Formats: sequence, structure tokens, C-alpha cells
Amino acid sequence: MIGRMKYMTTLGFFIIVFMANGIFVQASSFKDIEKLADKIQQEVLDLTNRGMIKGTSPTTFSPDAPITRGQVVVMMGRYIEKNGIAVVDKYWERTDRFIDVPTDLKDRELLKYSTLLHDIGIFKGYNLRLYPNKPITREEMALTLERLMVLVREYSLVDYAYDLKSHVVDLQKASEEARPYIEALNALGISDVRIFQIEK
Repeated sequence: MIGRMKYMTTLGFFIIVFMANGIFVQASSFKDIEKLADKIQQEVLDLTNRGMIKGTSPTTFSPDAPITRGQVVVMMGRYIEKNGIAVVDKYWERTDRFIDVPTDLKDRELLKYSTLLHDIGIFKGYNLRLYPNKPITREEMALTLERLMVLVREYSLVDYAYDLKSHVVDLQKASEEARPYIEALNALGISDVRIFQIEK
């Protein structure tokens, strides 16, 4: 599903790992997801109905568009808050956690959830910056998913992969921190590419 794109797509493996719950949802207003597998369409509709994700317009989901770091922050933040996994600091509107996500930011959801994900250690940023408009790389997504997995389920991706074999051939390009999680995602069949296309 992930294909060989440079960056994660809006469907990403984030949806598959954490959000799918098997609920059947009726017809969608998104006209551009009909090419996707039925299972993925149902997951998209379920997440939309639960308010976890939104389309790029009332009739488009844009499943092939790159997903930004800010979009991942908002999706994960909604999921964490709605499921009572963690609570947002009540002063989230007063103190920014990232230089590029100031307290006067128009996108209040991004400010709110960047505070939450910073405080619980899922999004650490670079030099005090979140870079919310930058597409998230596969390596960044692997690290972020690992942190969320441990928070939500108290297990590492590596625990789930256990004795399964990875087929990633460019692992040496990744940071040492990310390597076990990249391998785990591949072994679990969530990221099913041999060339992970890790970006430096």
C-alpha cells in the first residue's frame, strides 16, 4: 500500500496500525478513494466519521498527497485526546513548545496538539522547531509510531515483530535509533517495501 514514494501518504501506516477497528461504514462523499482496496476505504470512512481525519475538500480525500508533520500531529493528537490516553495541558494556549508553532497561530488544533505531543514525548522537533508544513519522512514516521505504540499499548513495534523477518535493504541509511522500528514495520507487513527510501 505504501508504494515507493519518497514521503508517507495521507493513508500511511499510521491508520493501519492504530485506527482500524472493523466497523463497517456506508457510502462516502469522497470521490477519490474508490480506487483503494475496500478495507482501506472502510478505514478512511470510519476515521472520518469519528472525527480523526478530514478530507482536503467535502468530496476529496487526496490519498496520494504527501502528509505533513503538522497533519500527523493533529491526527495523533485527536486520537490520544478522544481516547483519554493523555490530557492536554490546560495552559496550552499560553506557552508554545515550538518556535514555529507560536501561541497566536491561526490553526488552534495544531497548537493544541503540538503541545500535547511535545509534552508526552512523541514529537520532539528539531532545534525547538516542529516544521509542521514539511512532509514527514518514512524514518520520522517509524520513530513517531514507535513512541505512540509504547504510549498506547505499552509494547514496542519490535515486540510485535518478534521473530518475523525484515526485507529492508537500505537500513544503513537510517539513524541507529530508527533502525529496529523500520525493520519491525517491514517485518509486520505494514511498510512492505524493500527500499525504505530513508532521507537524510
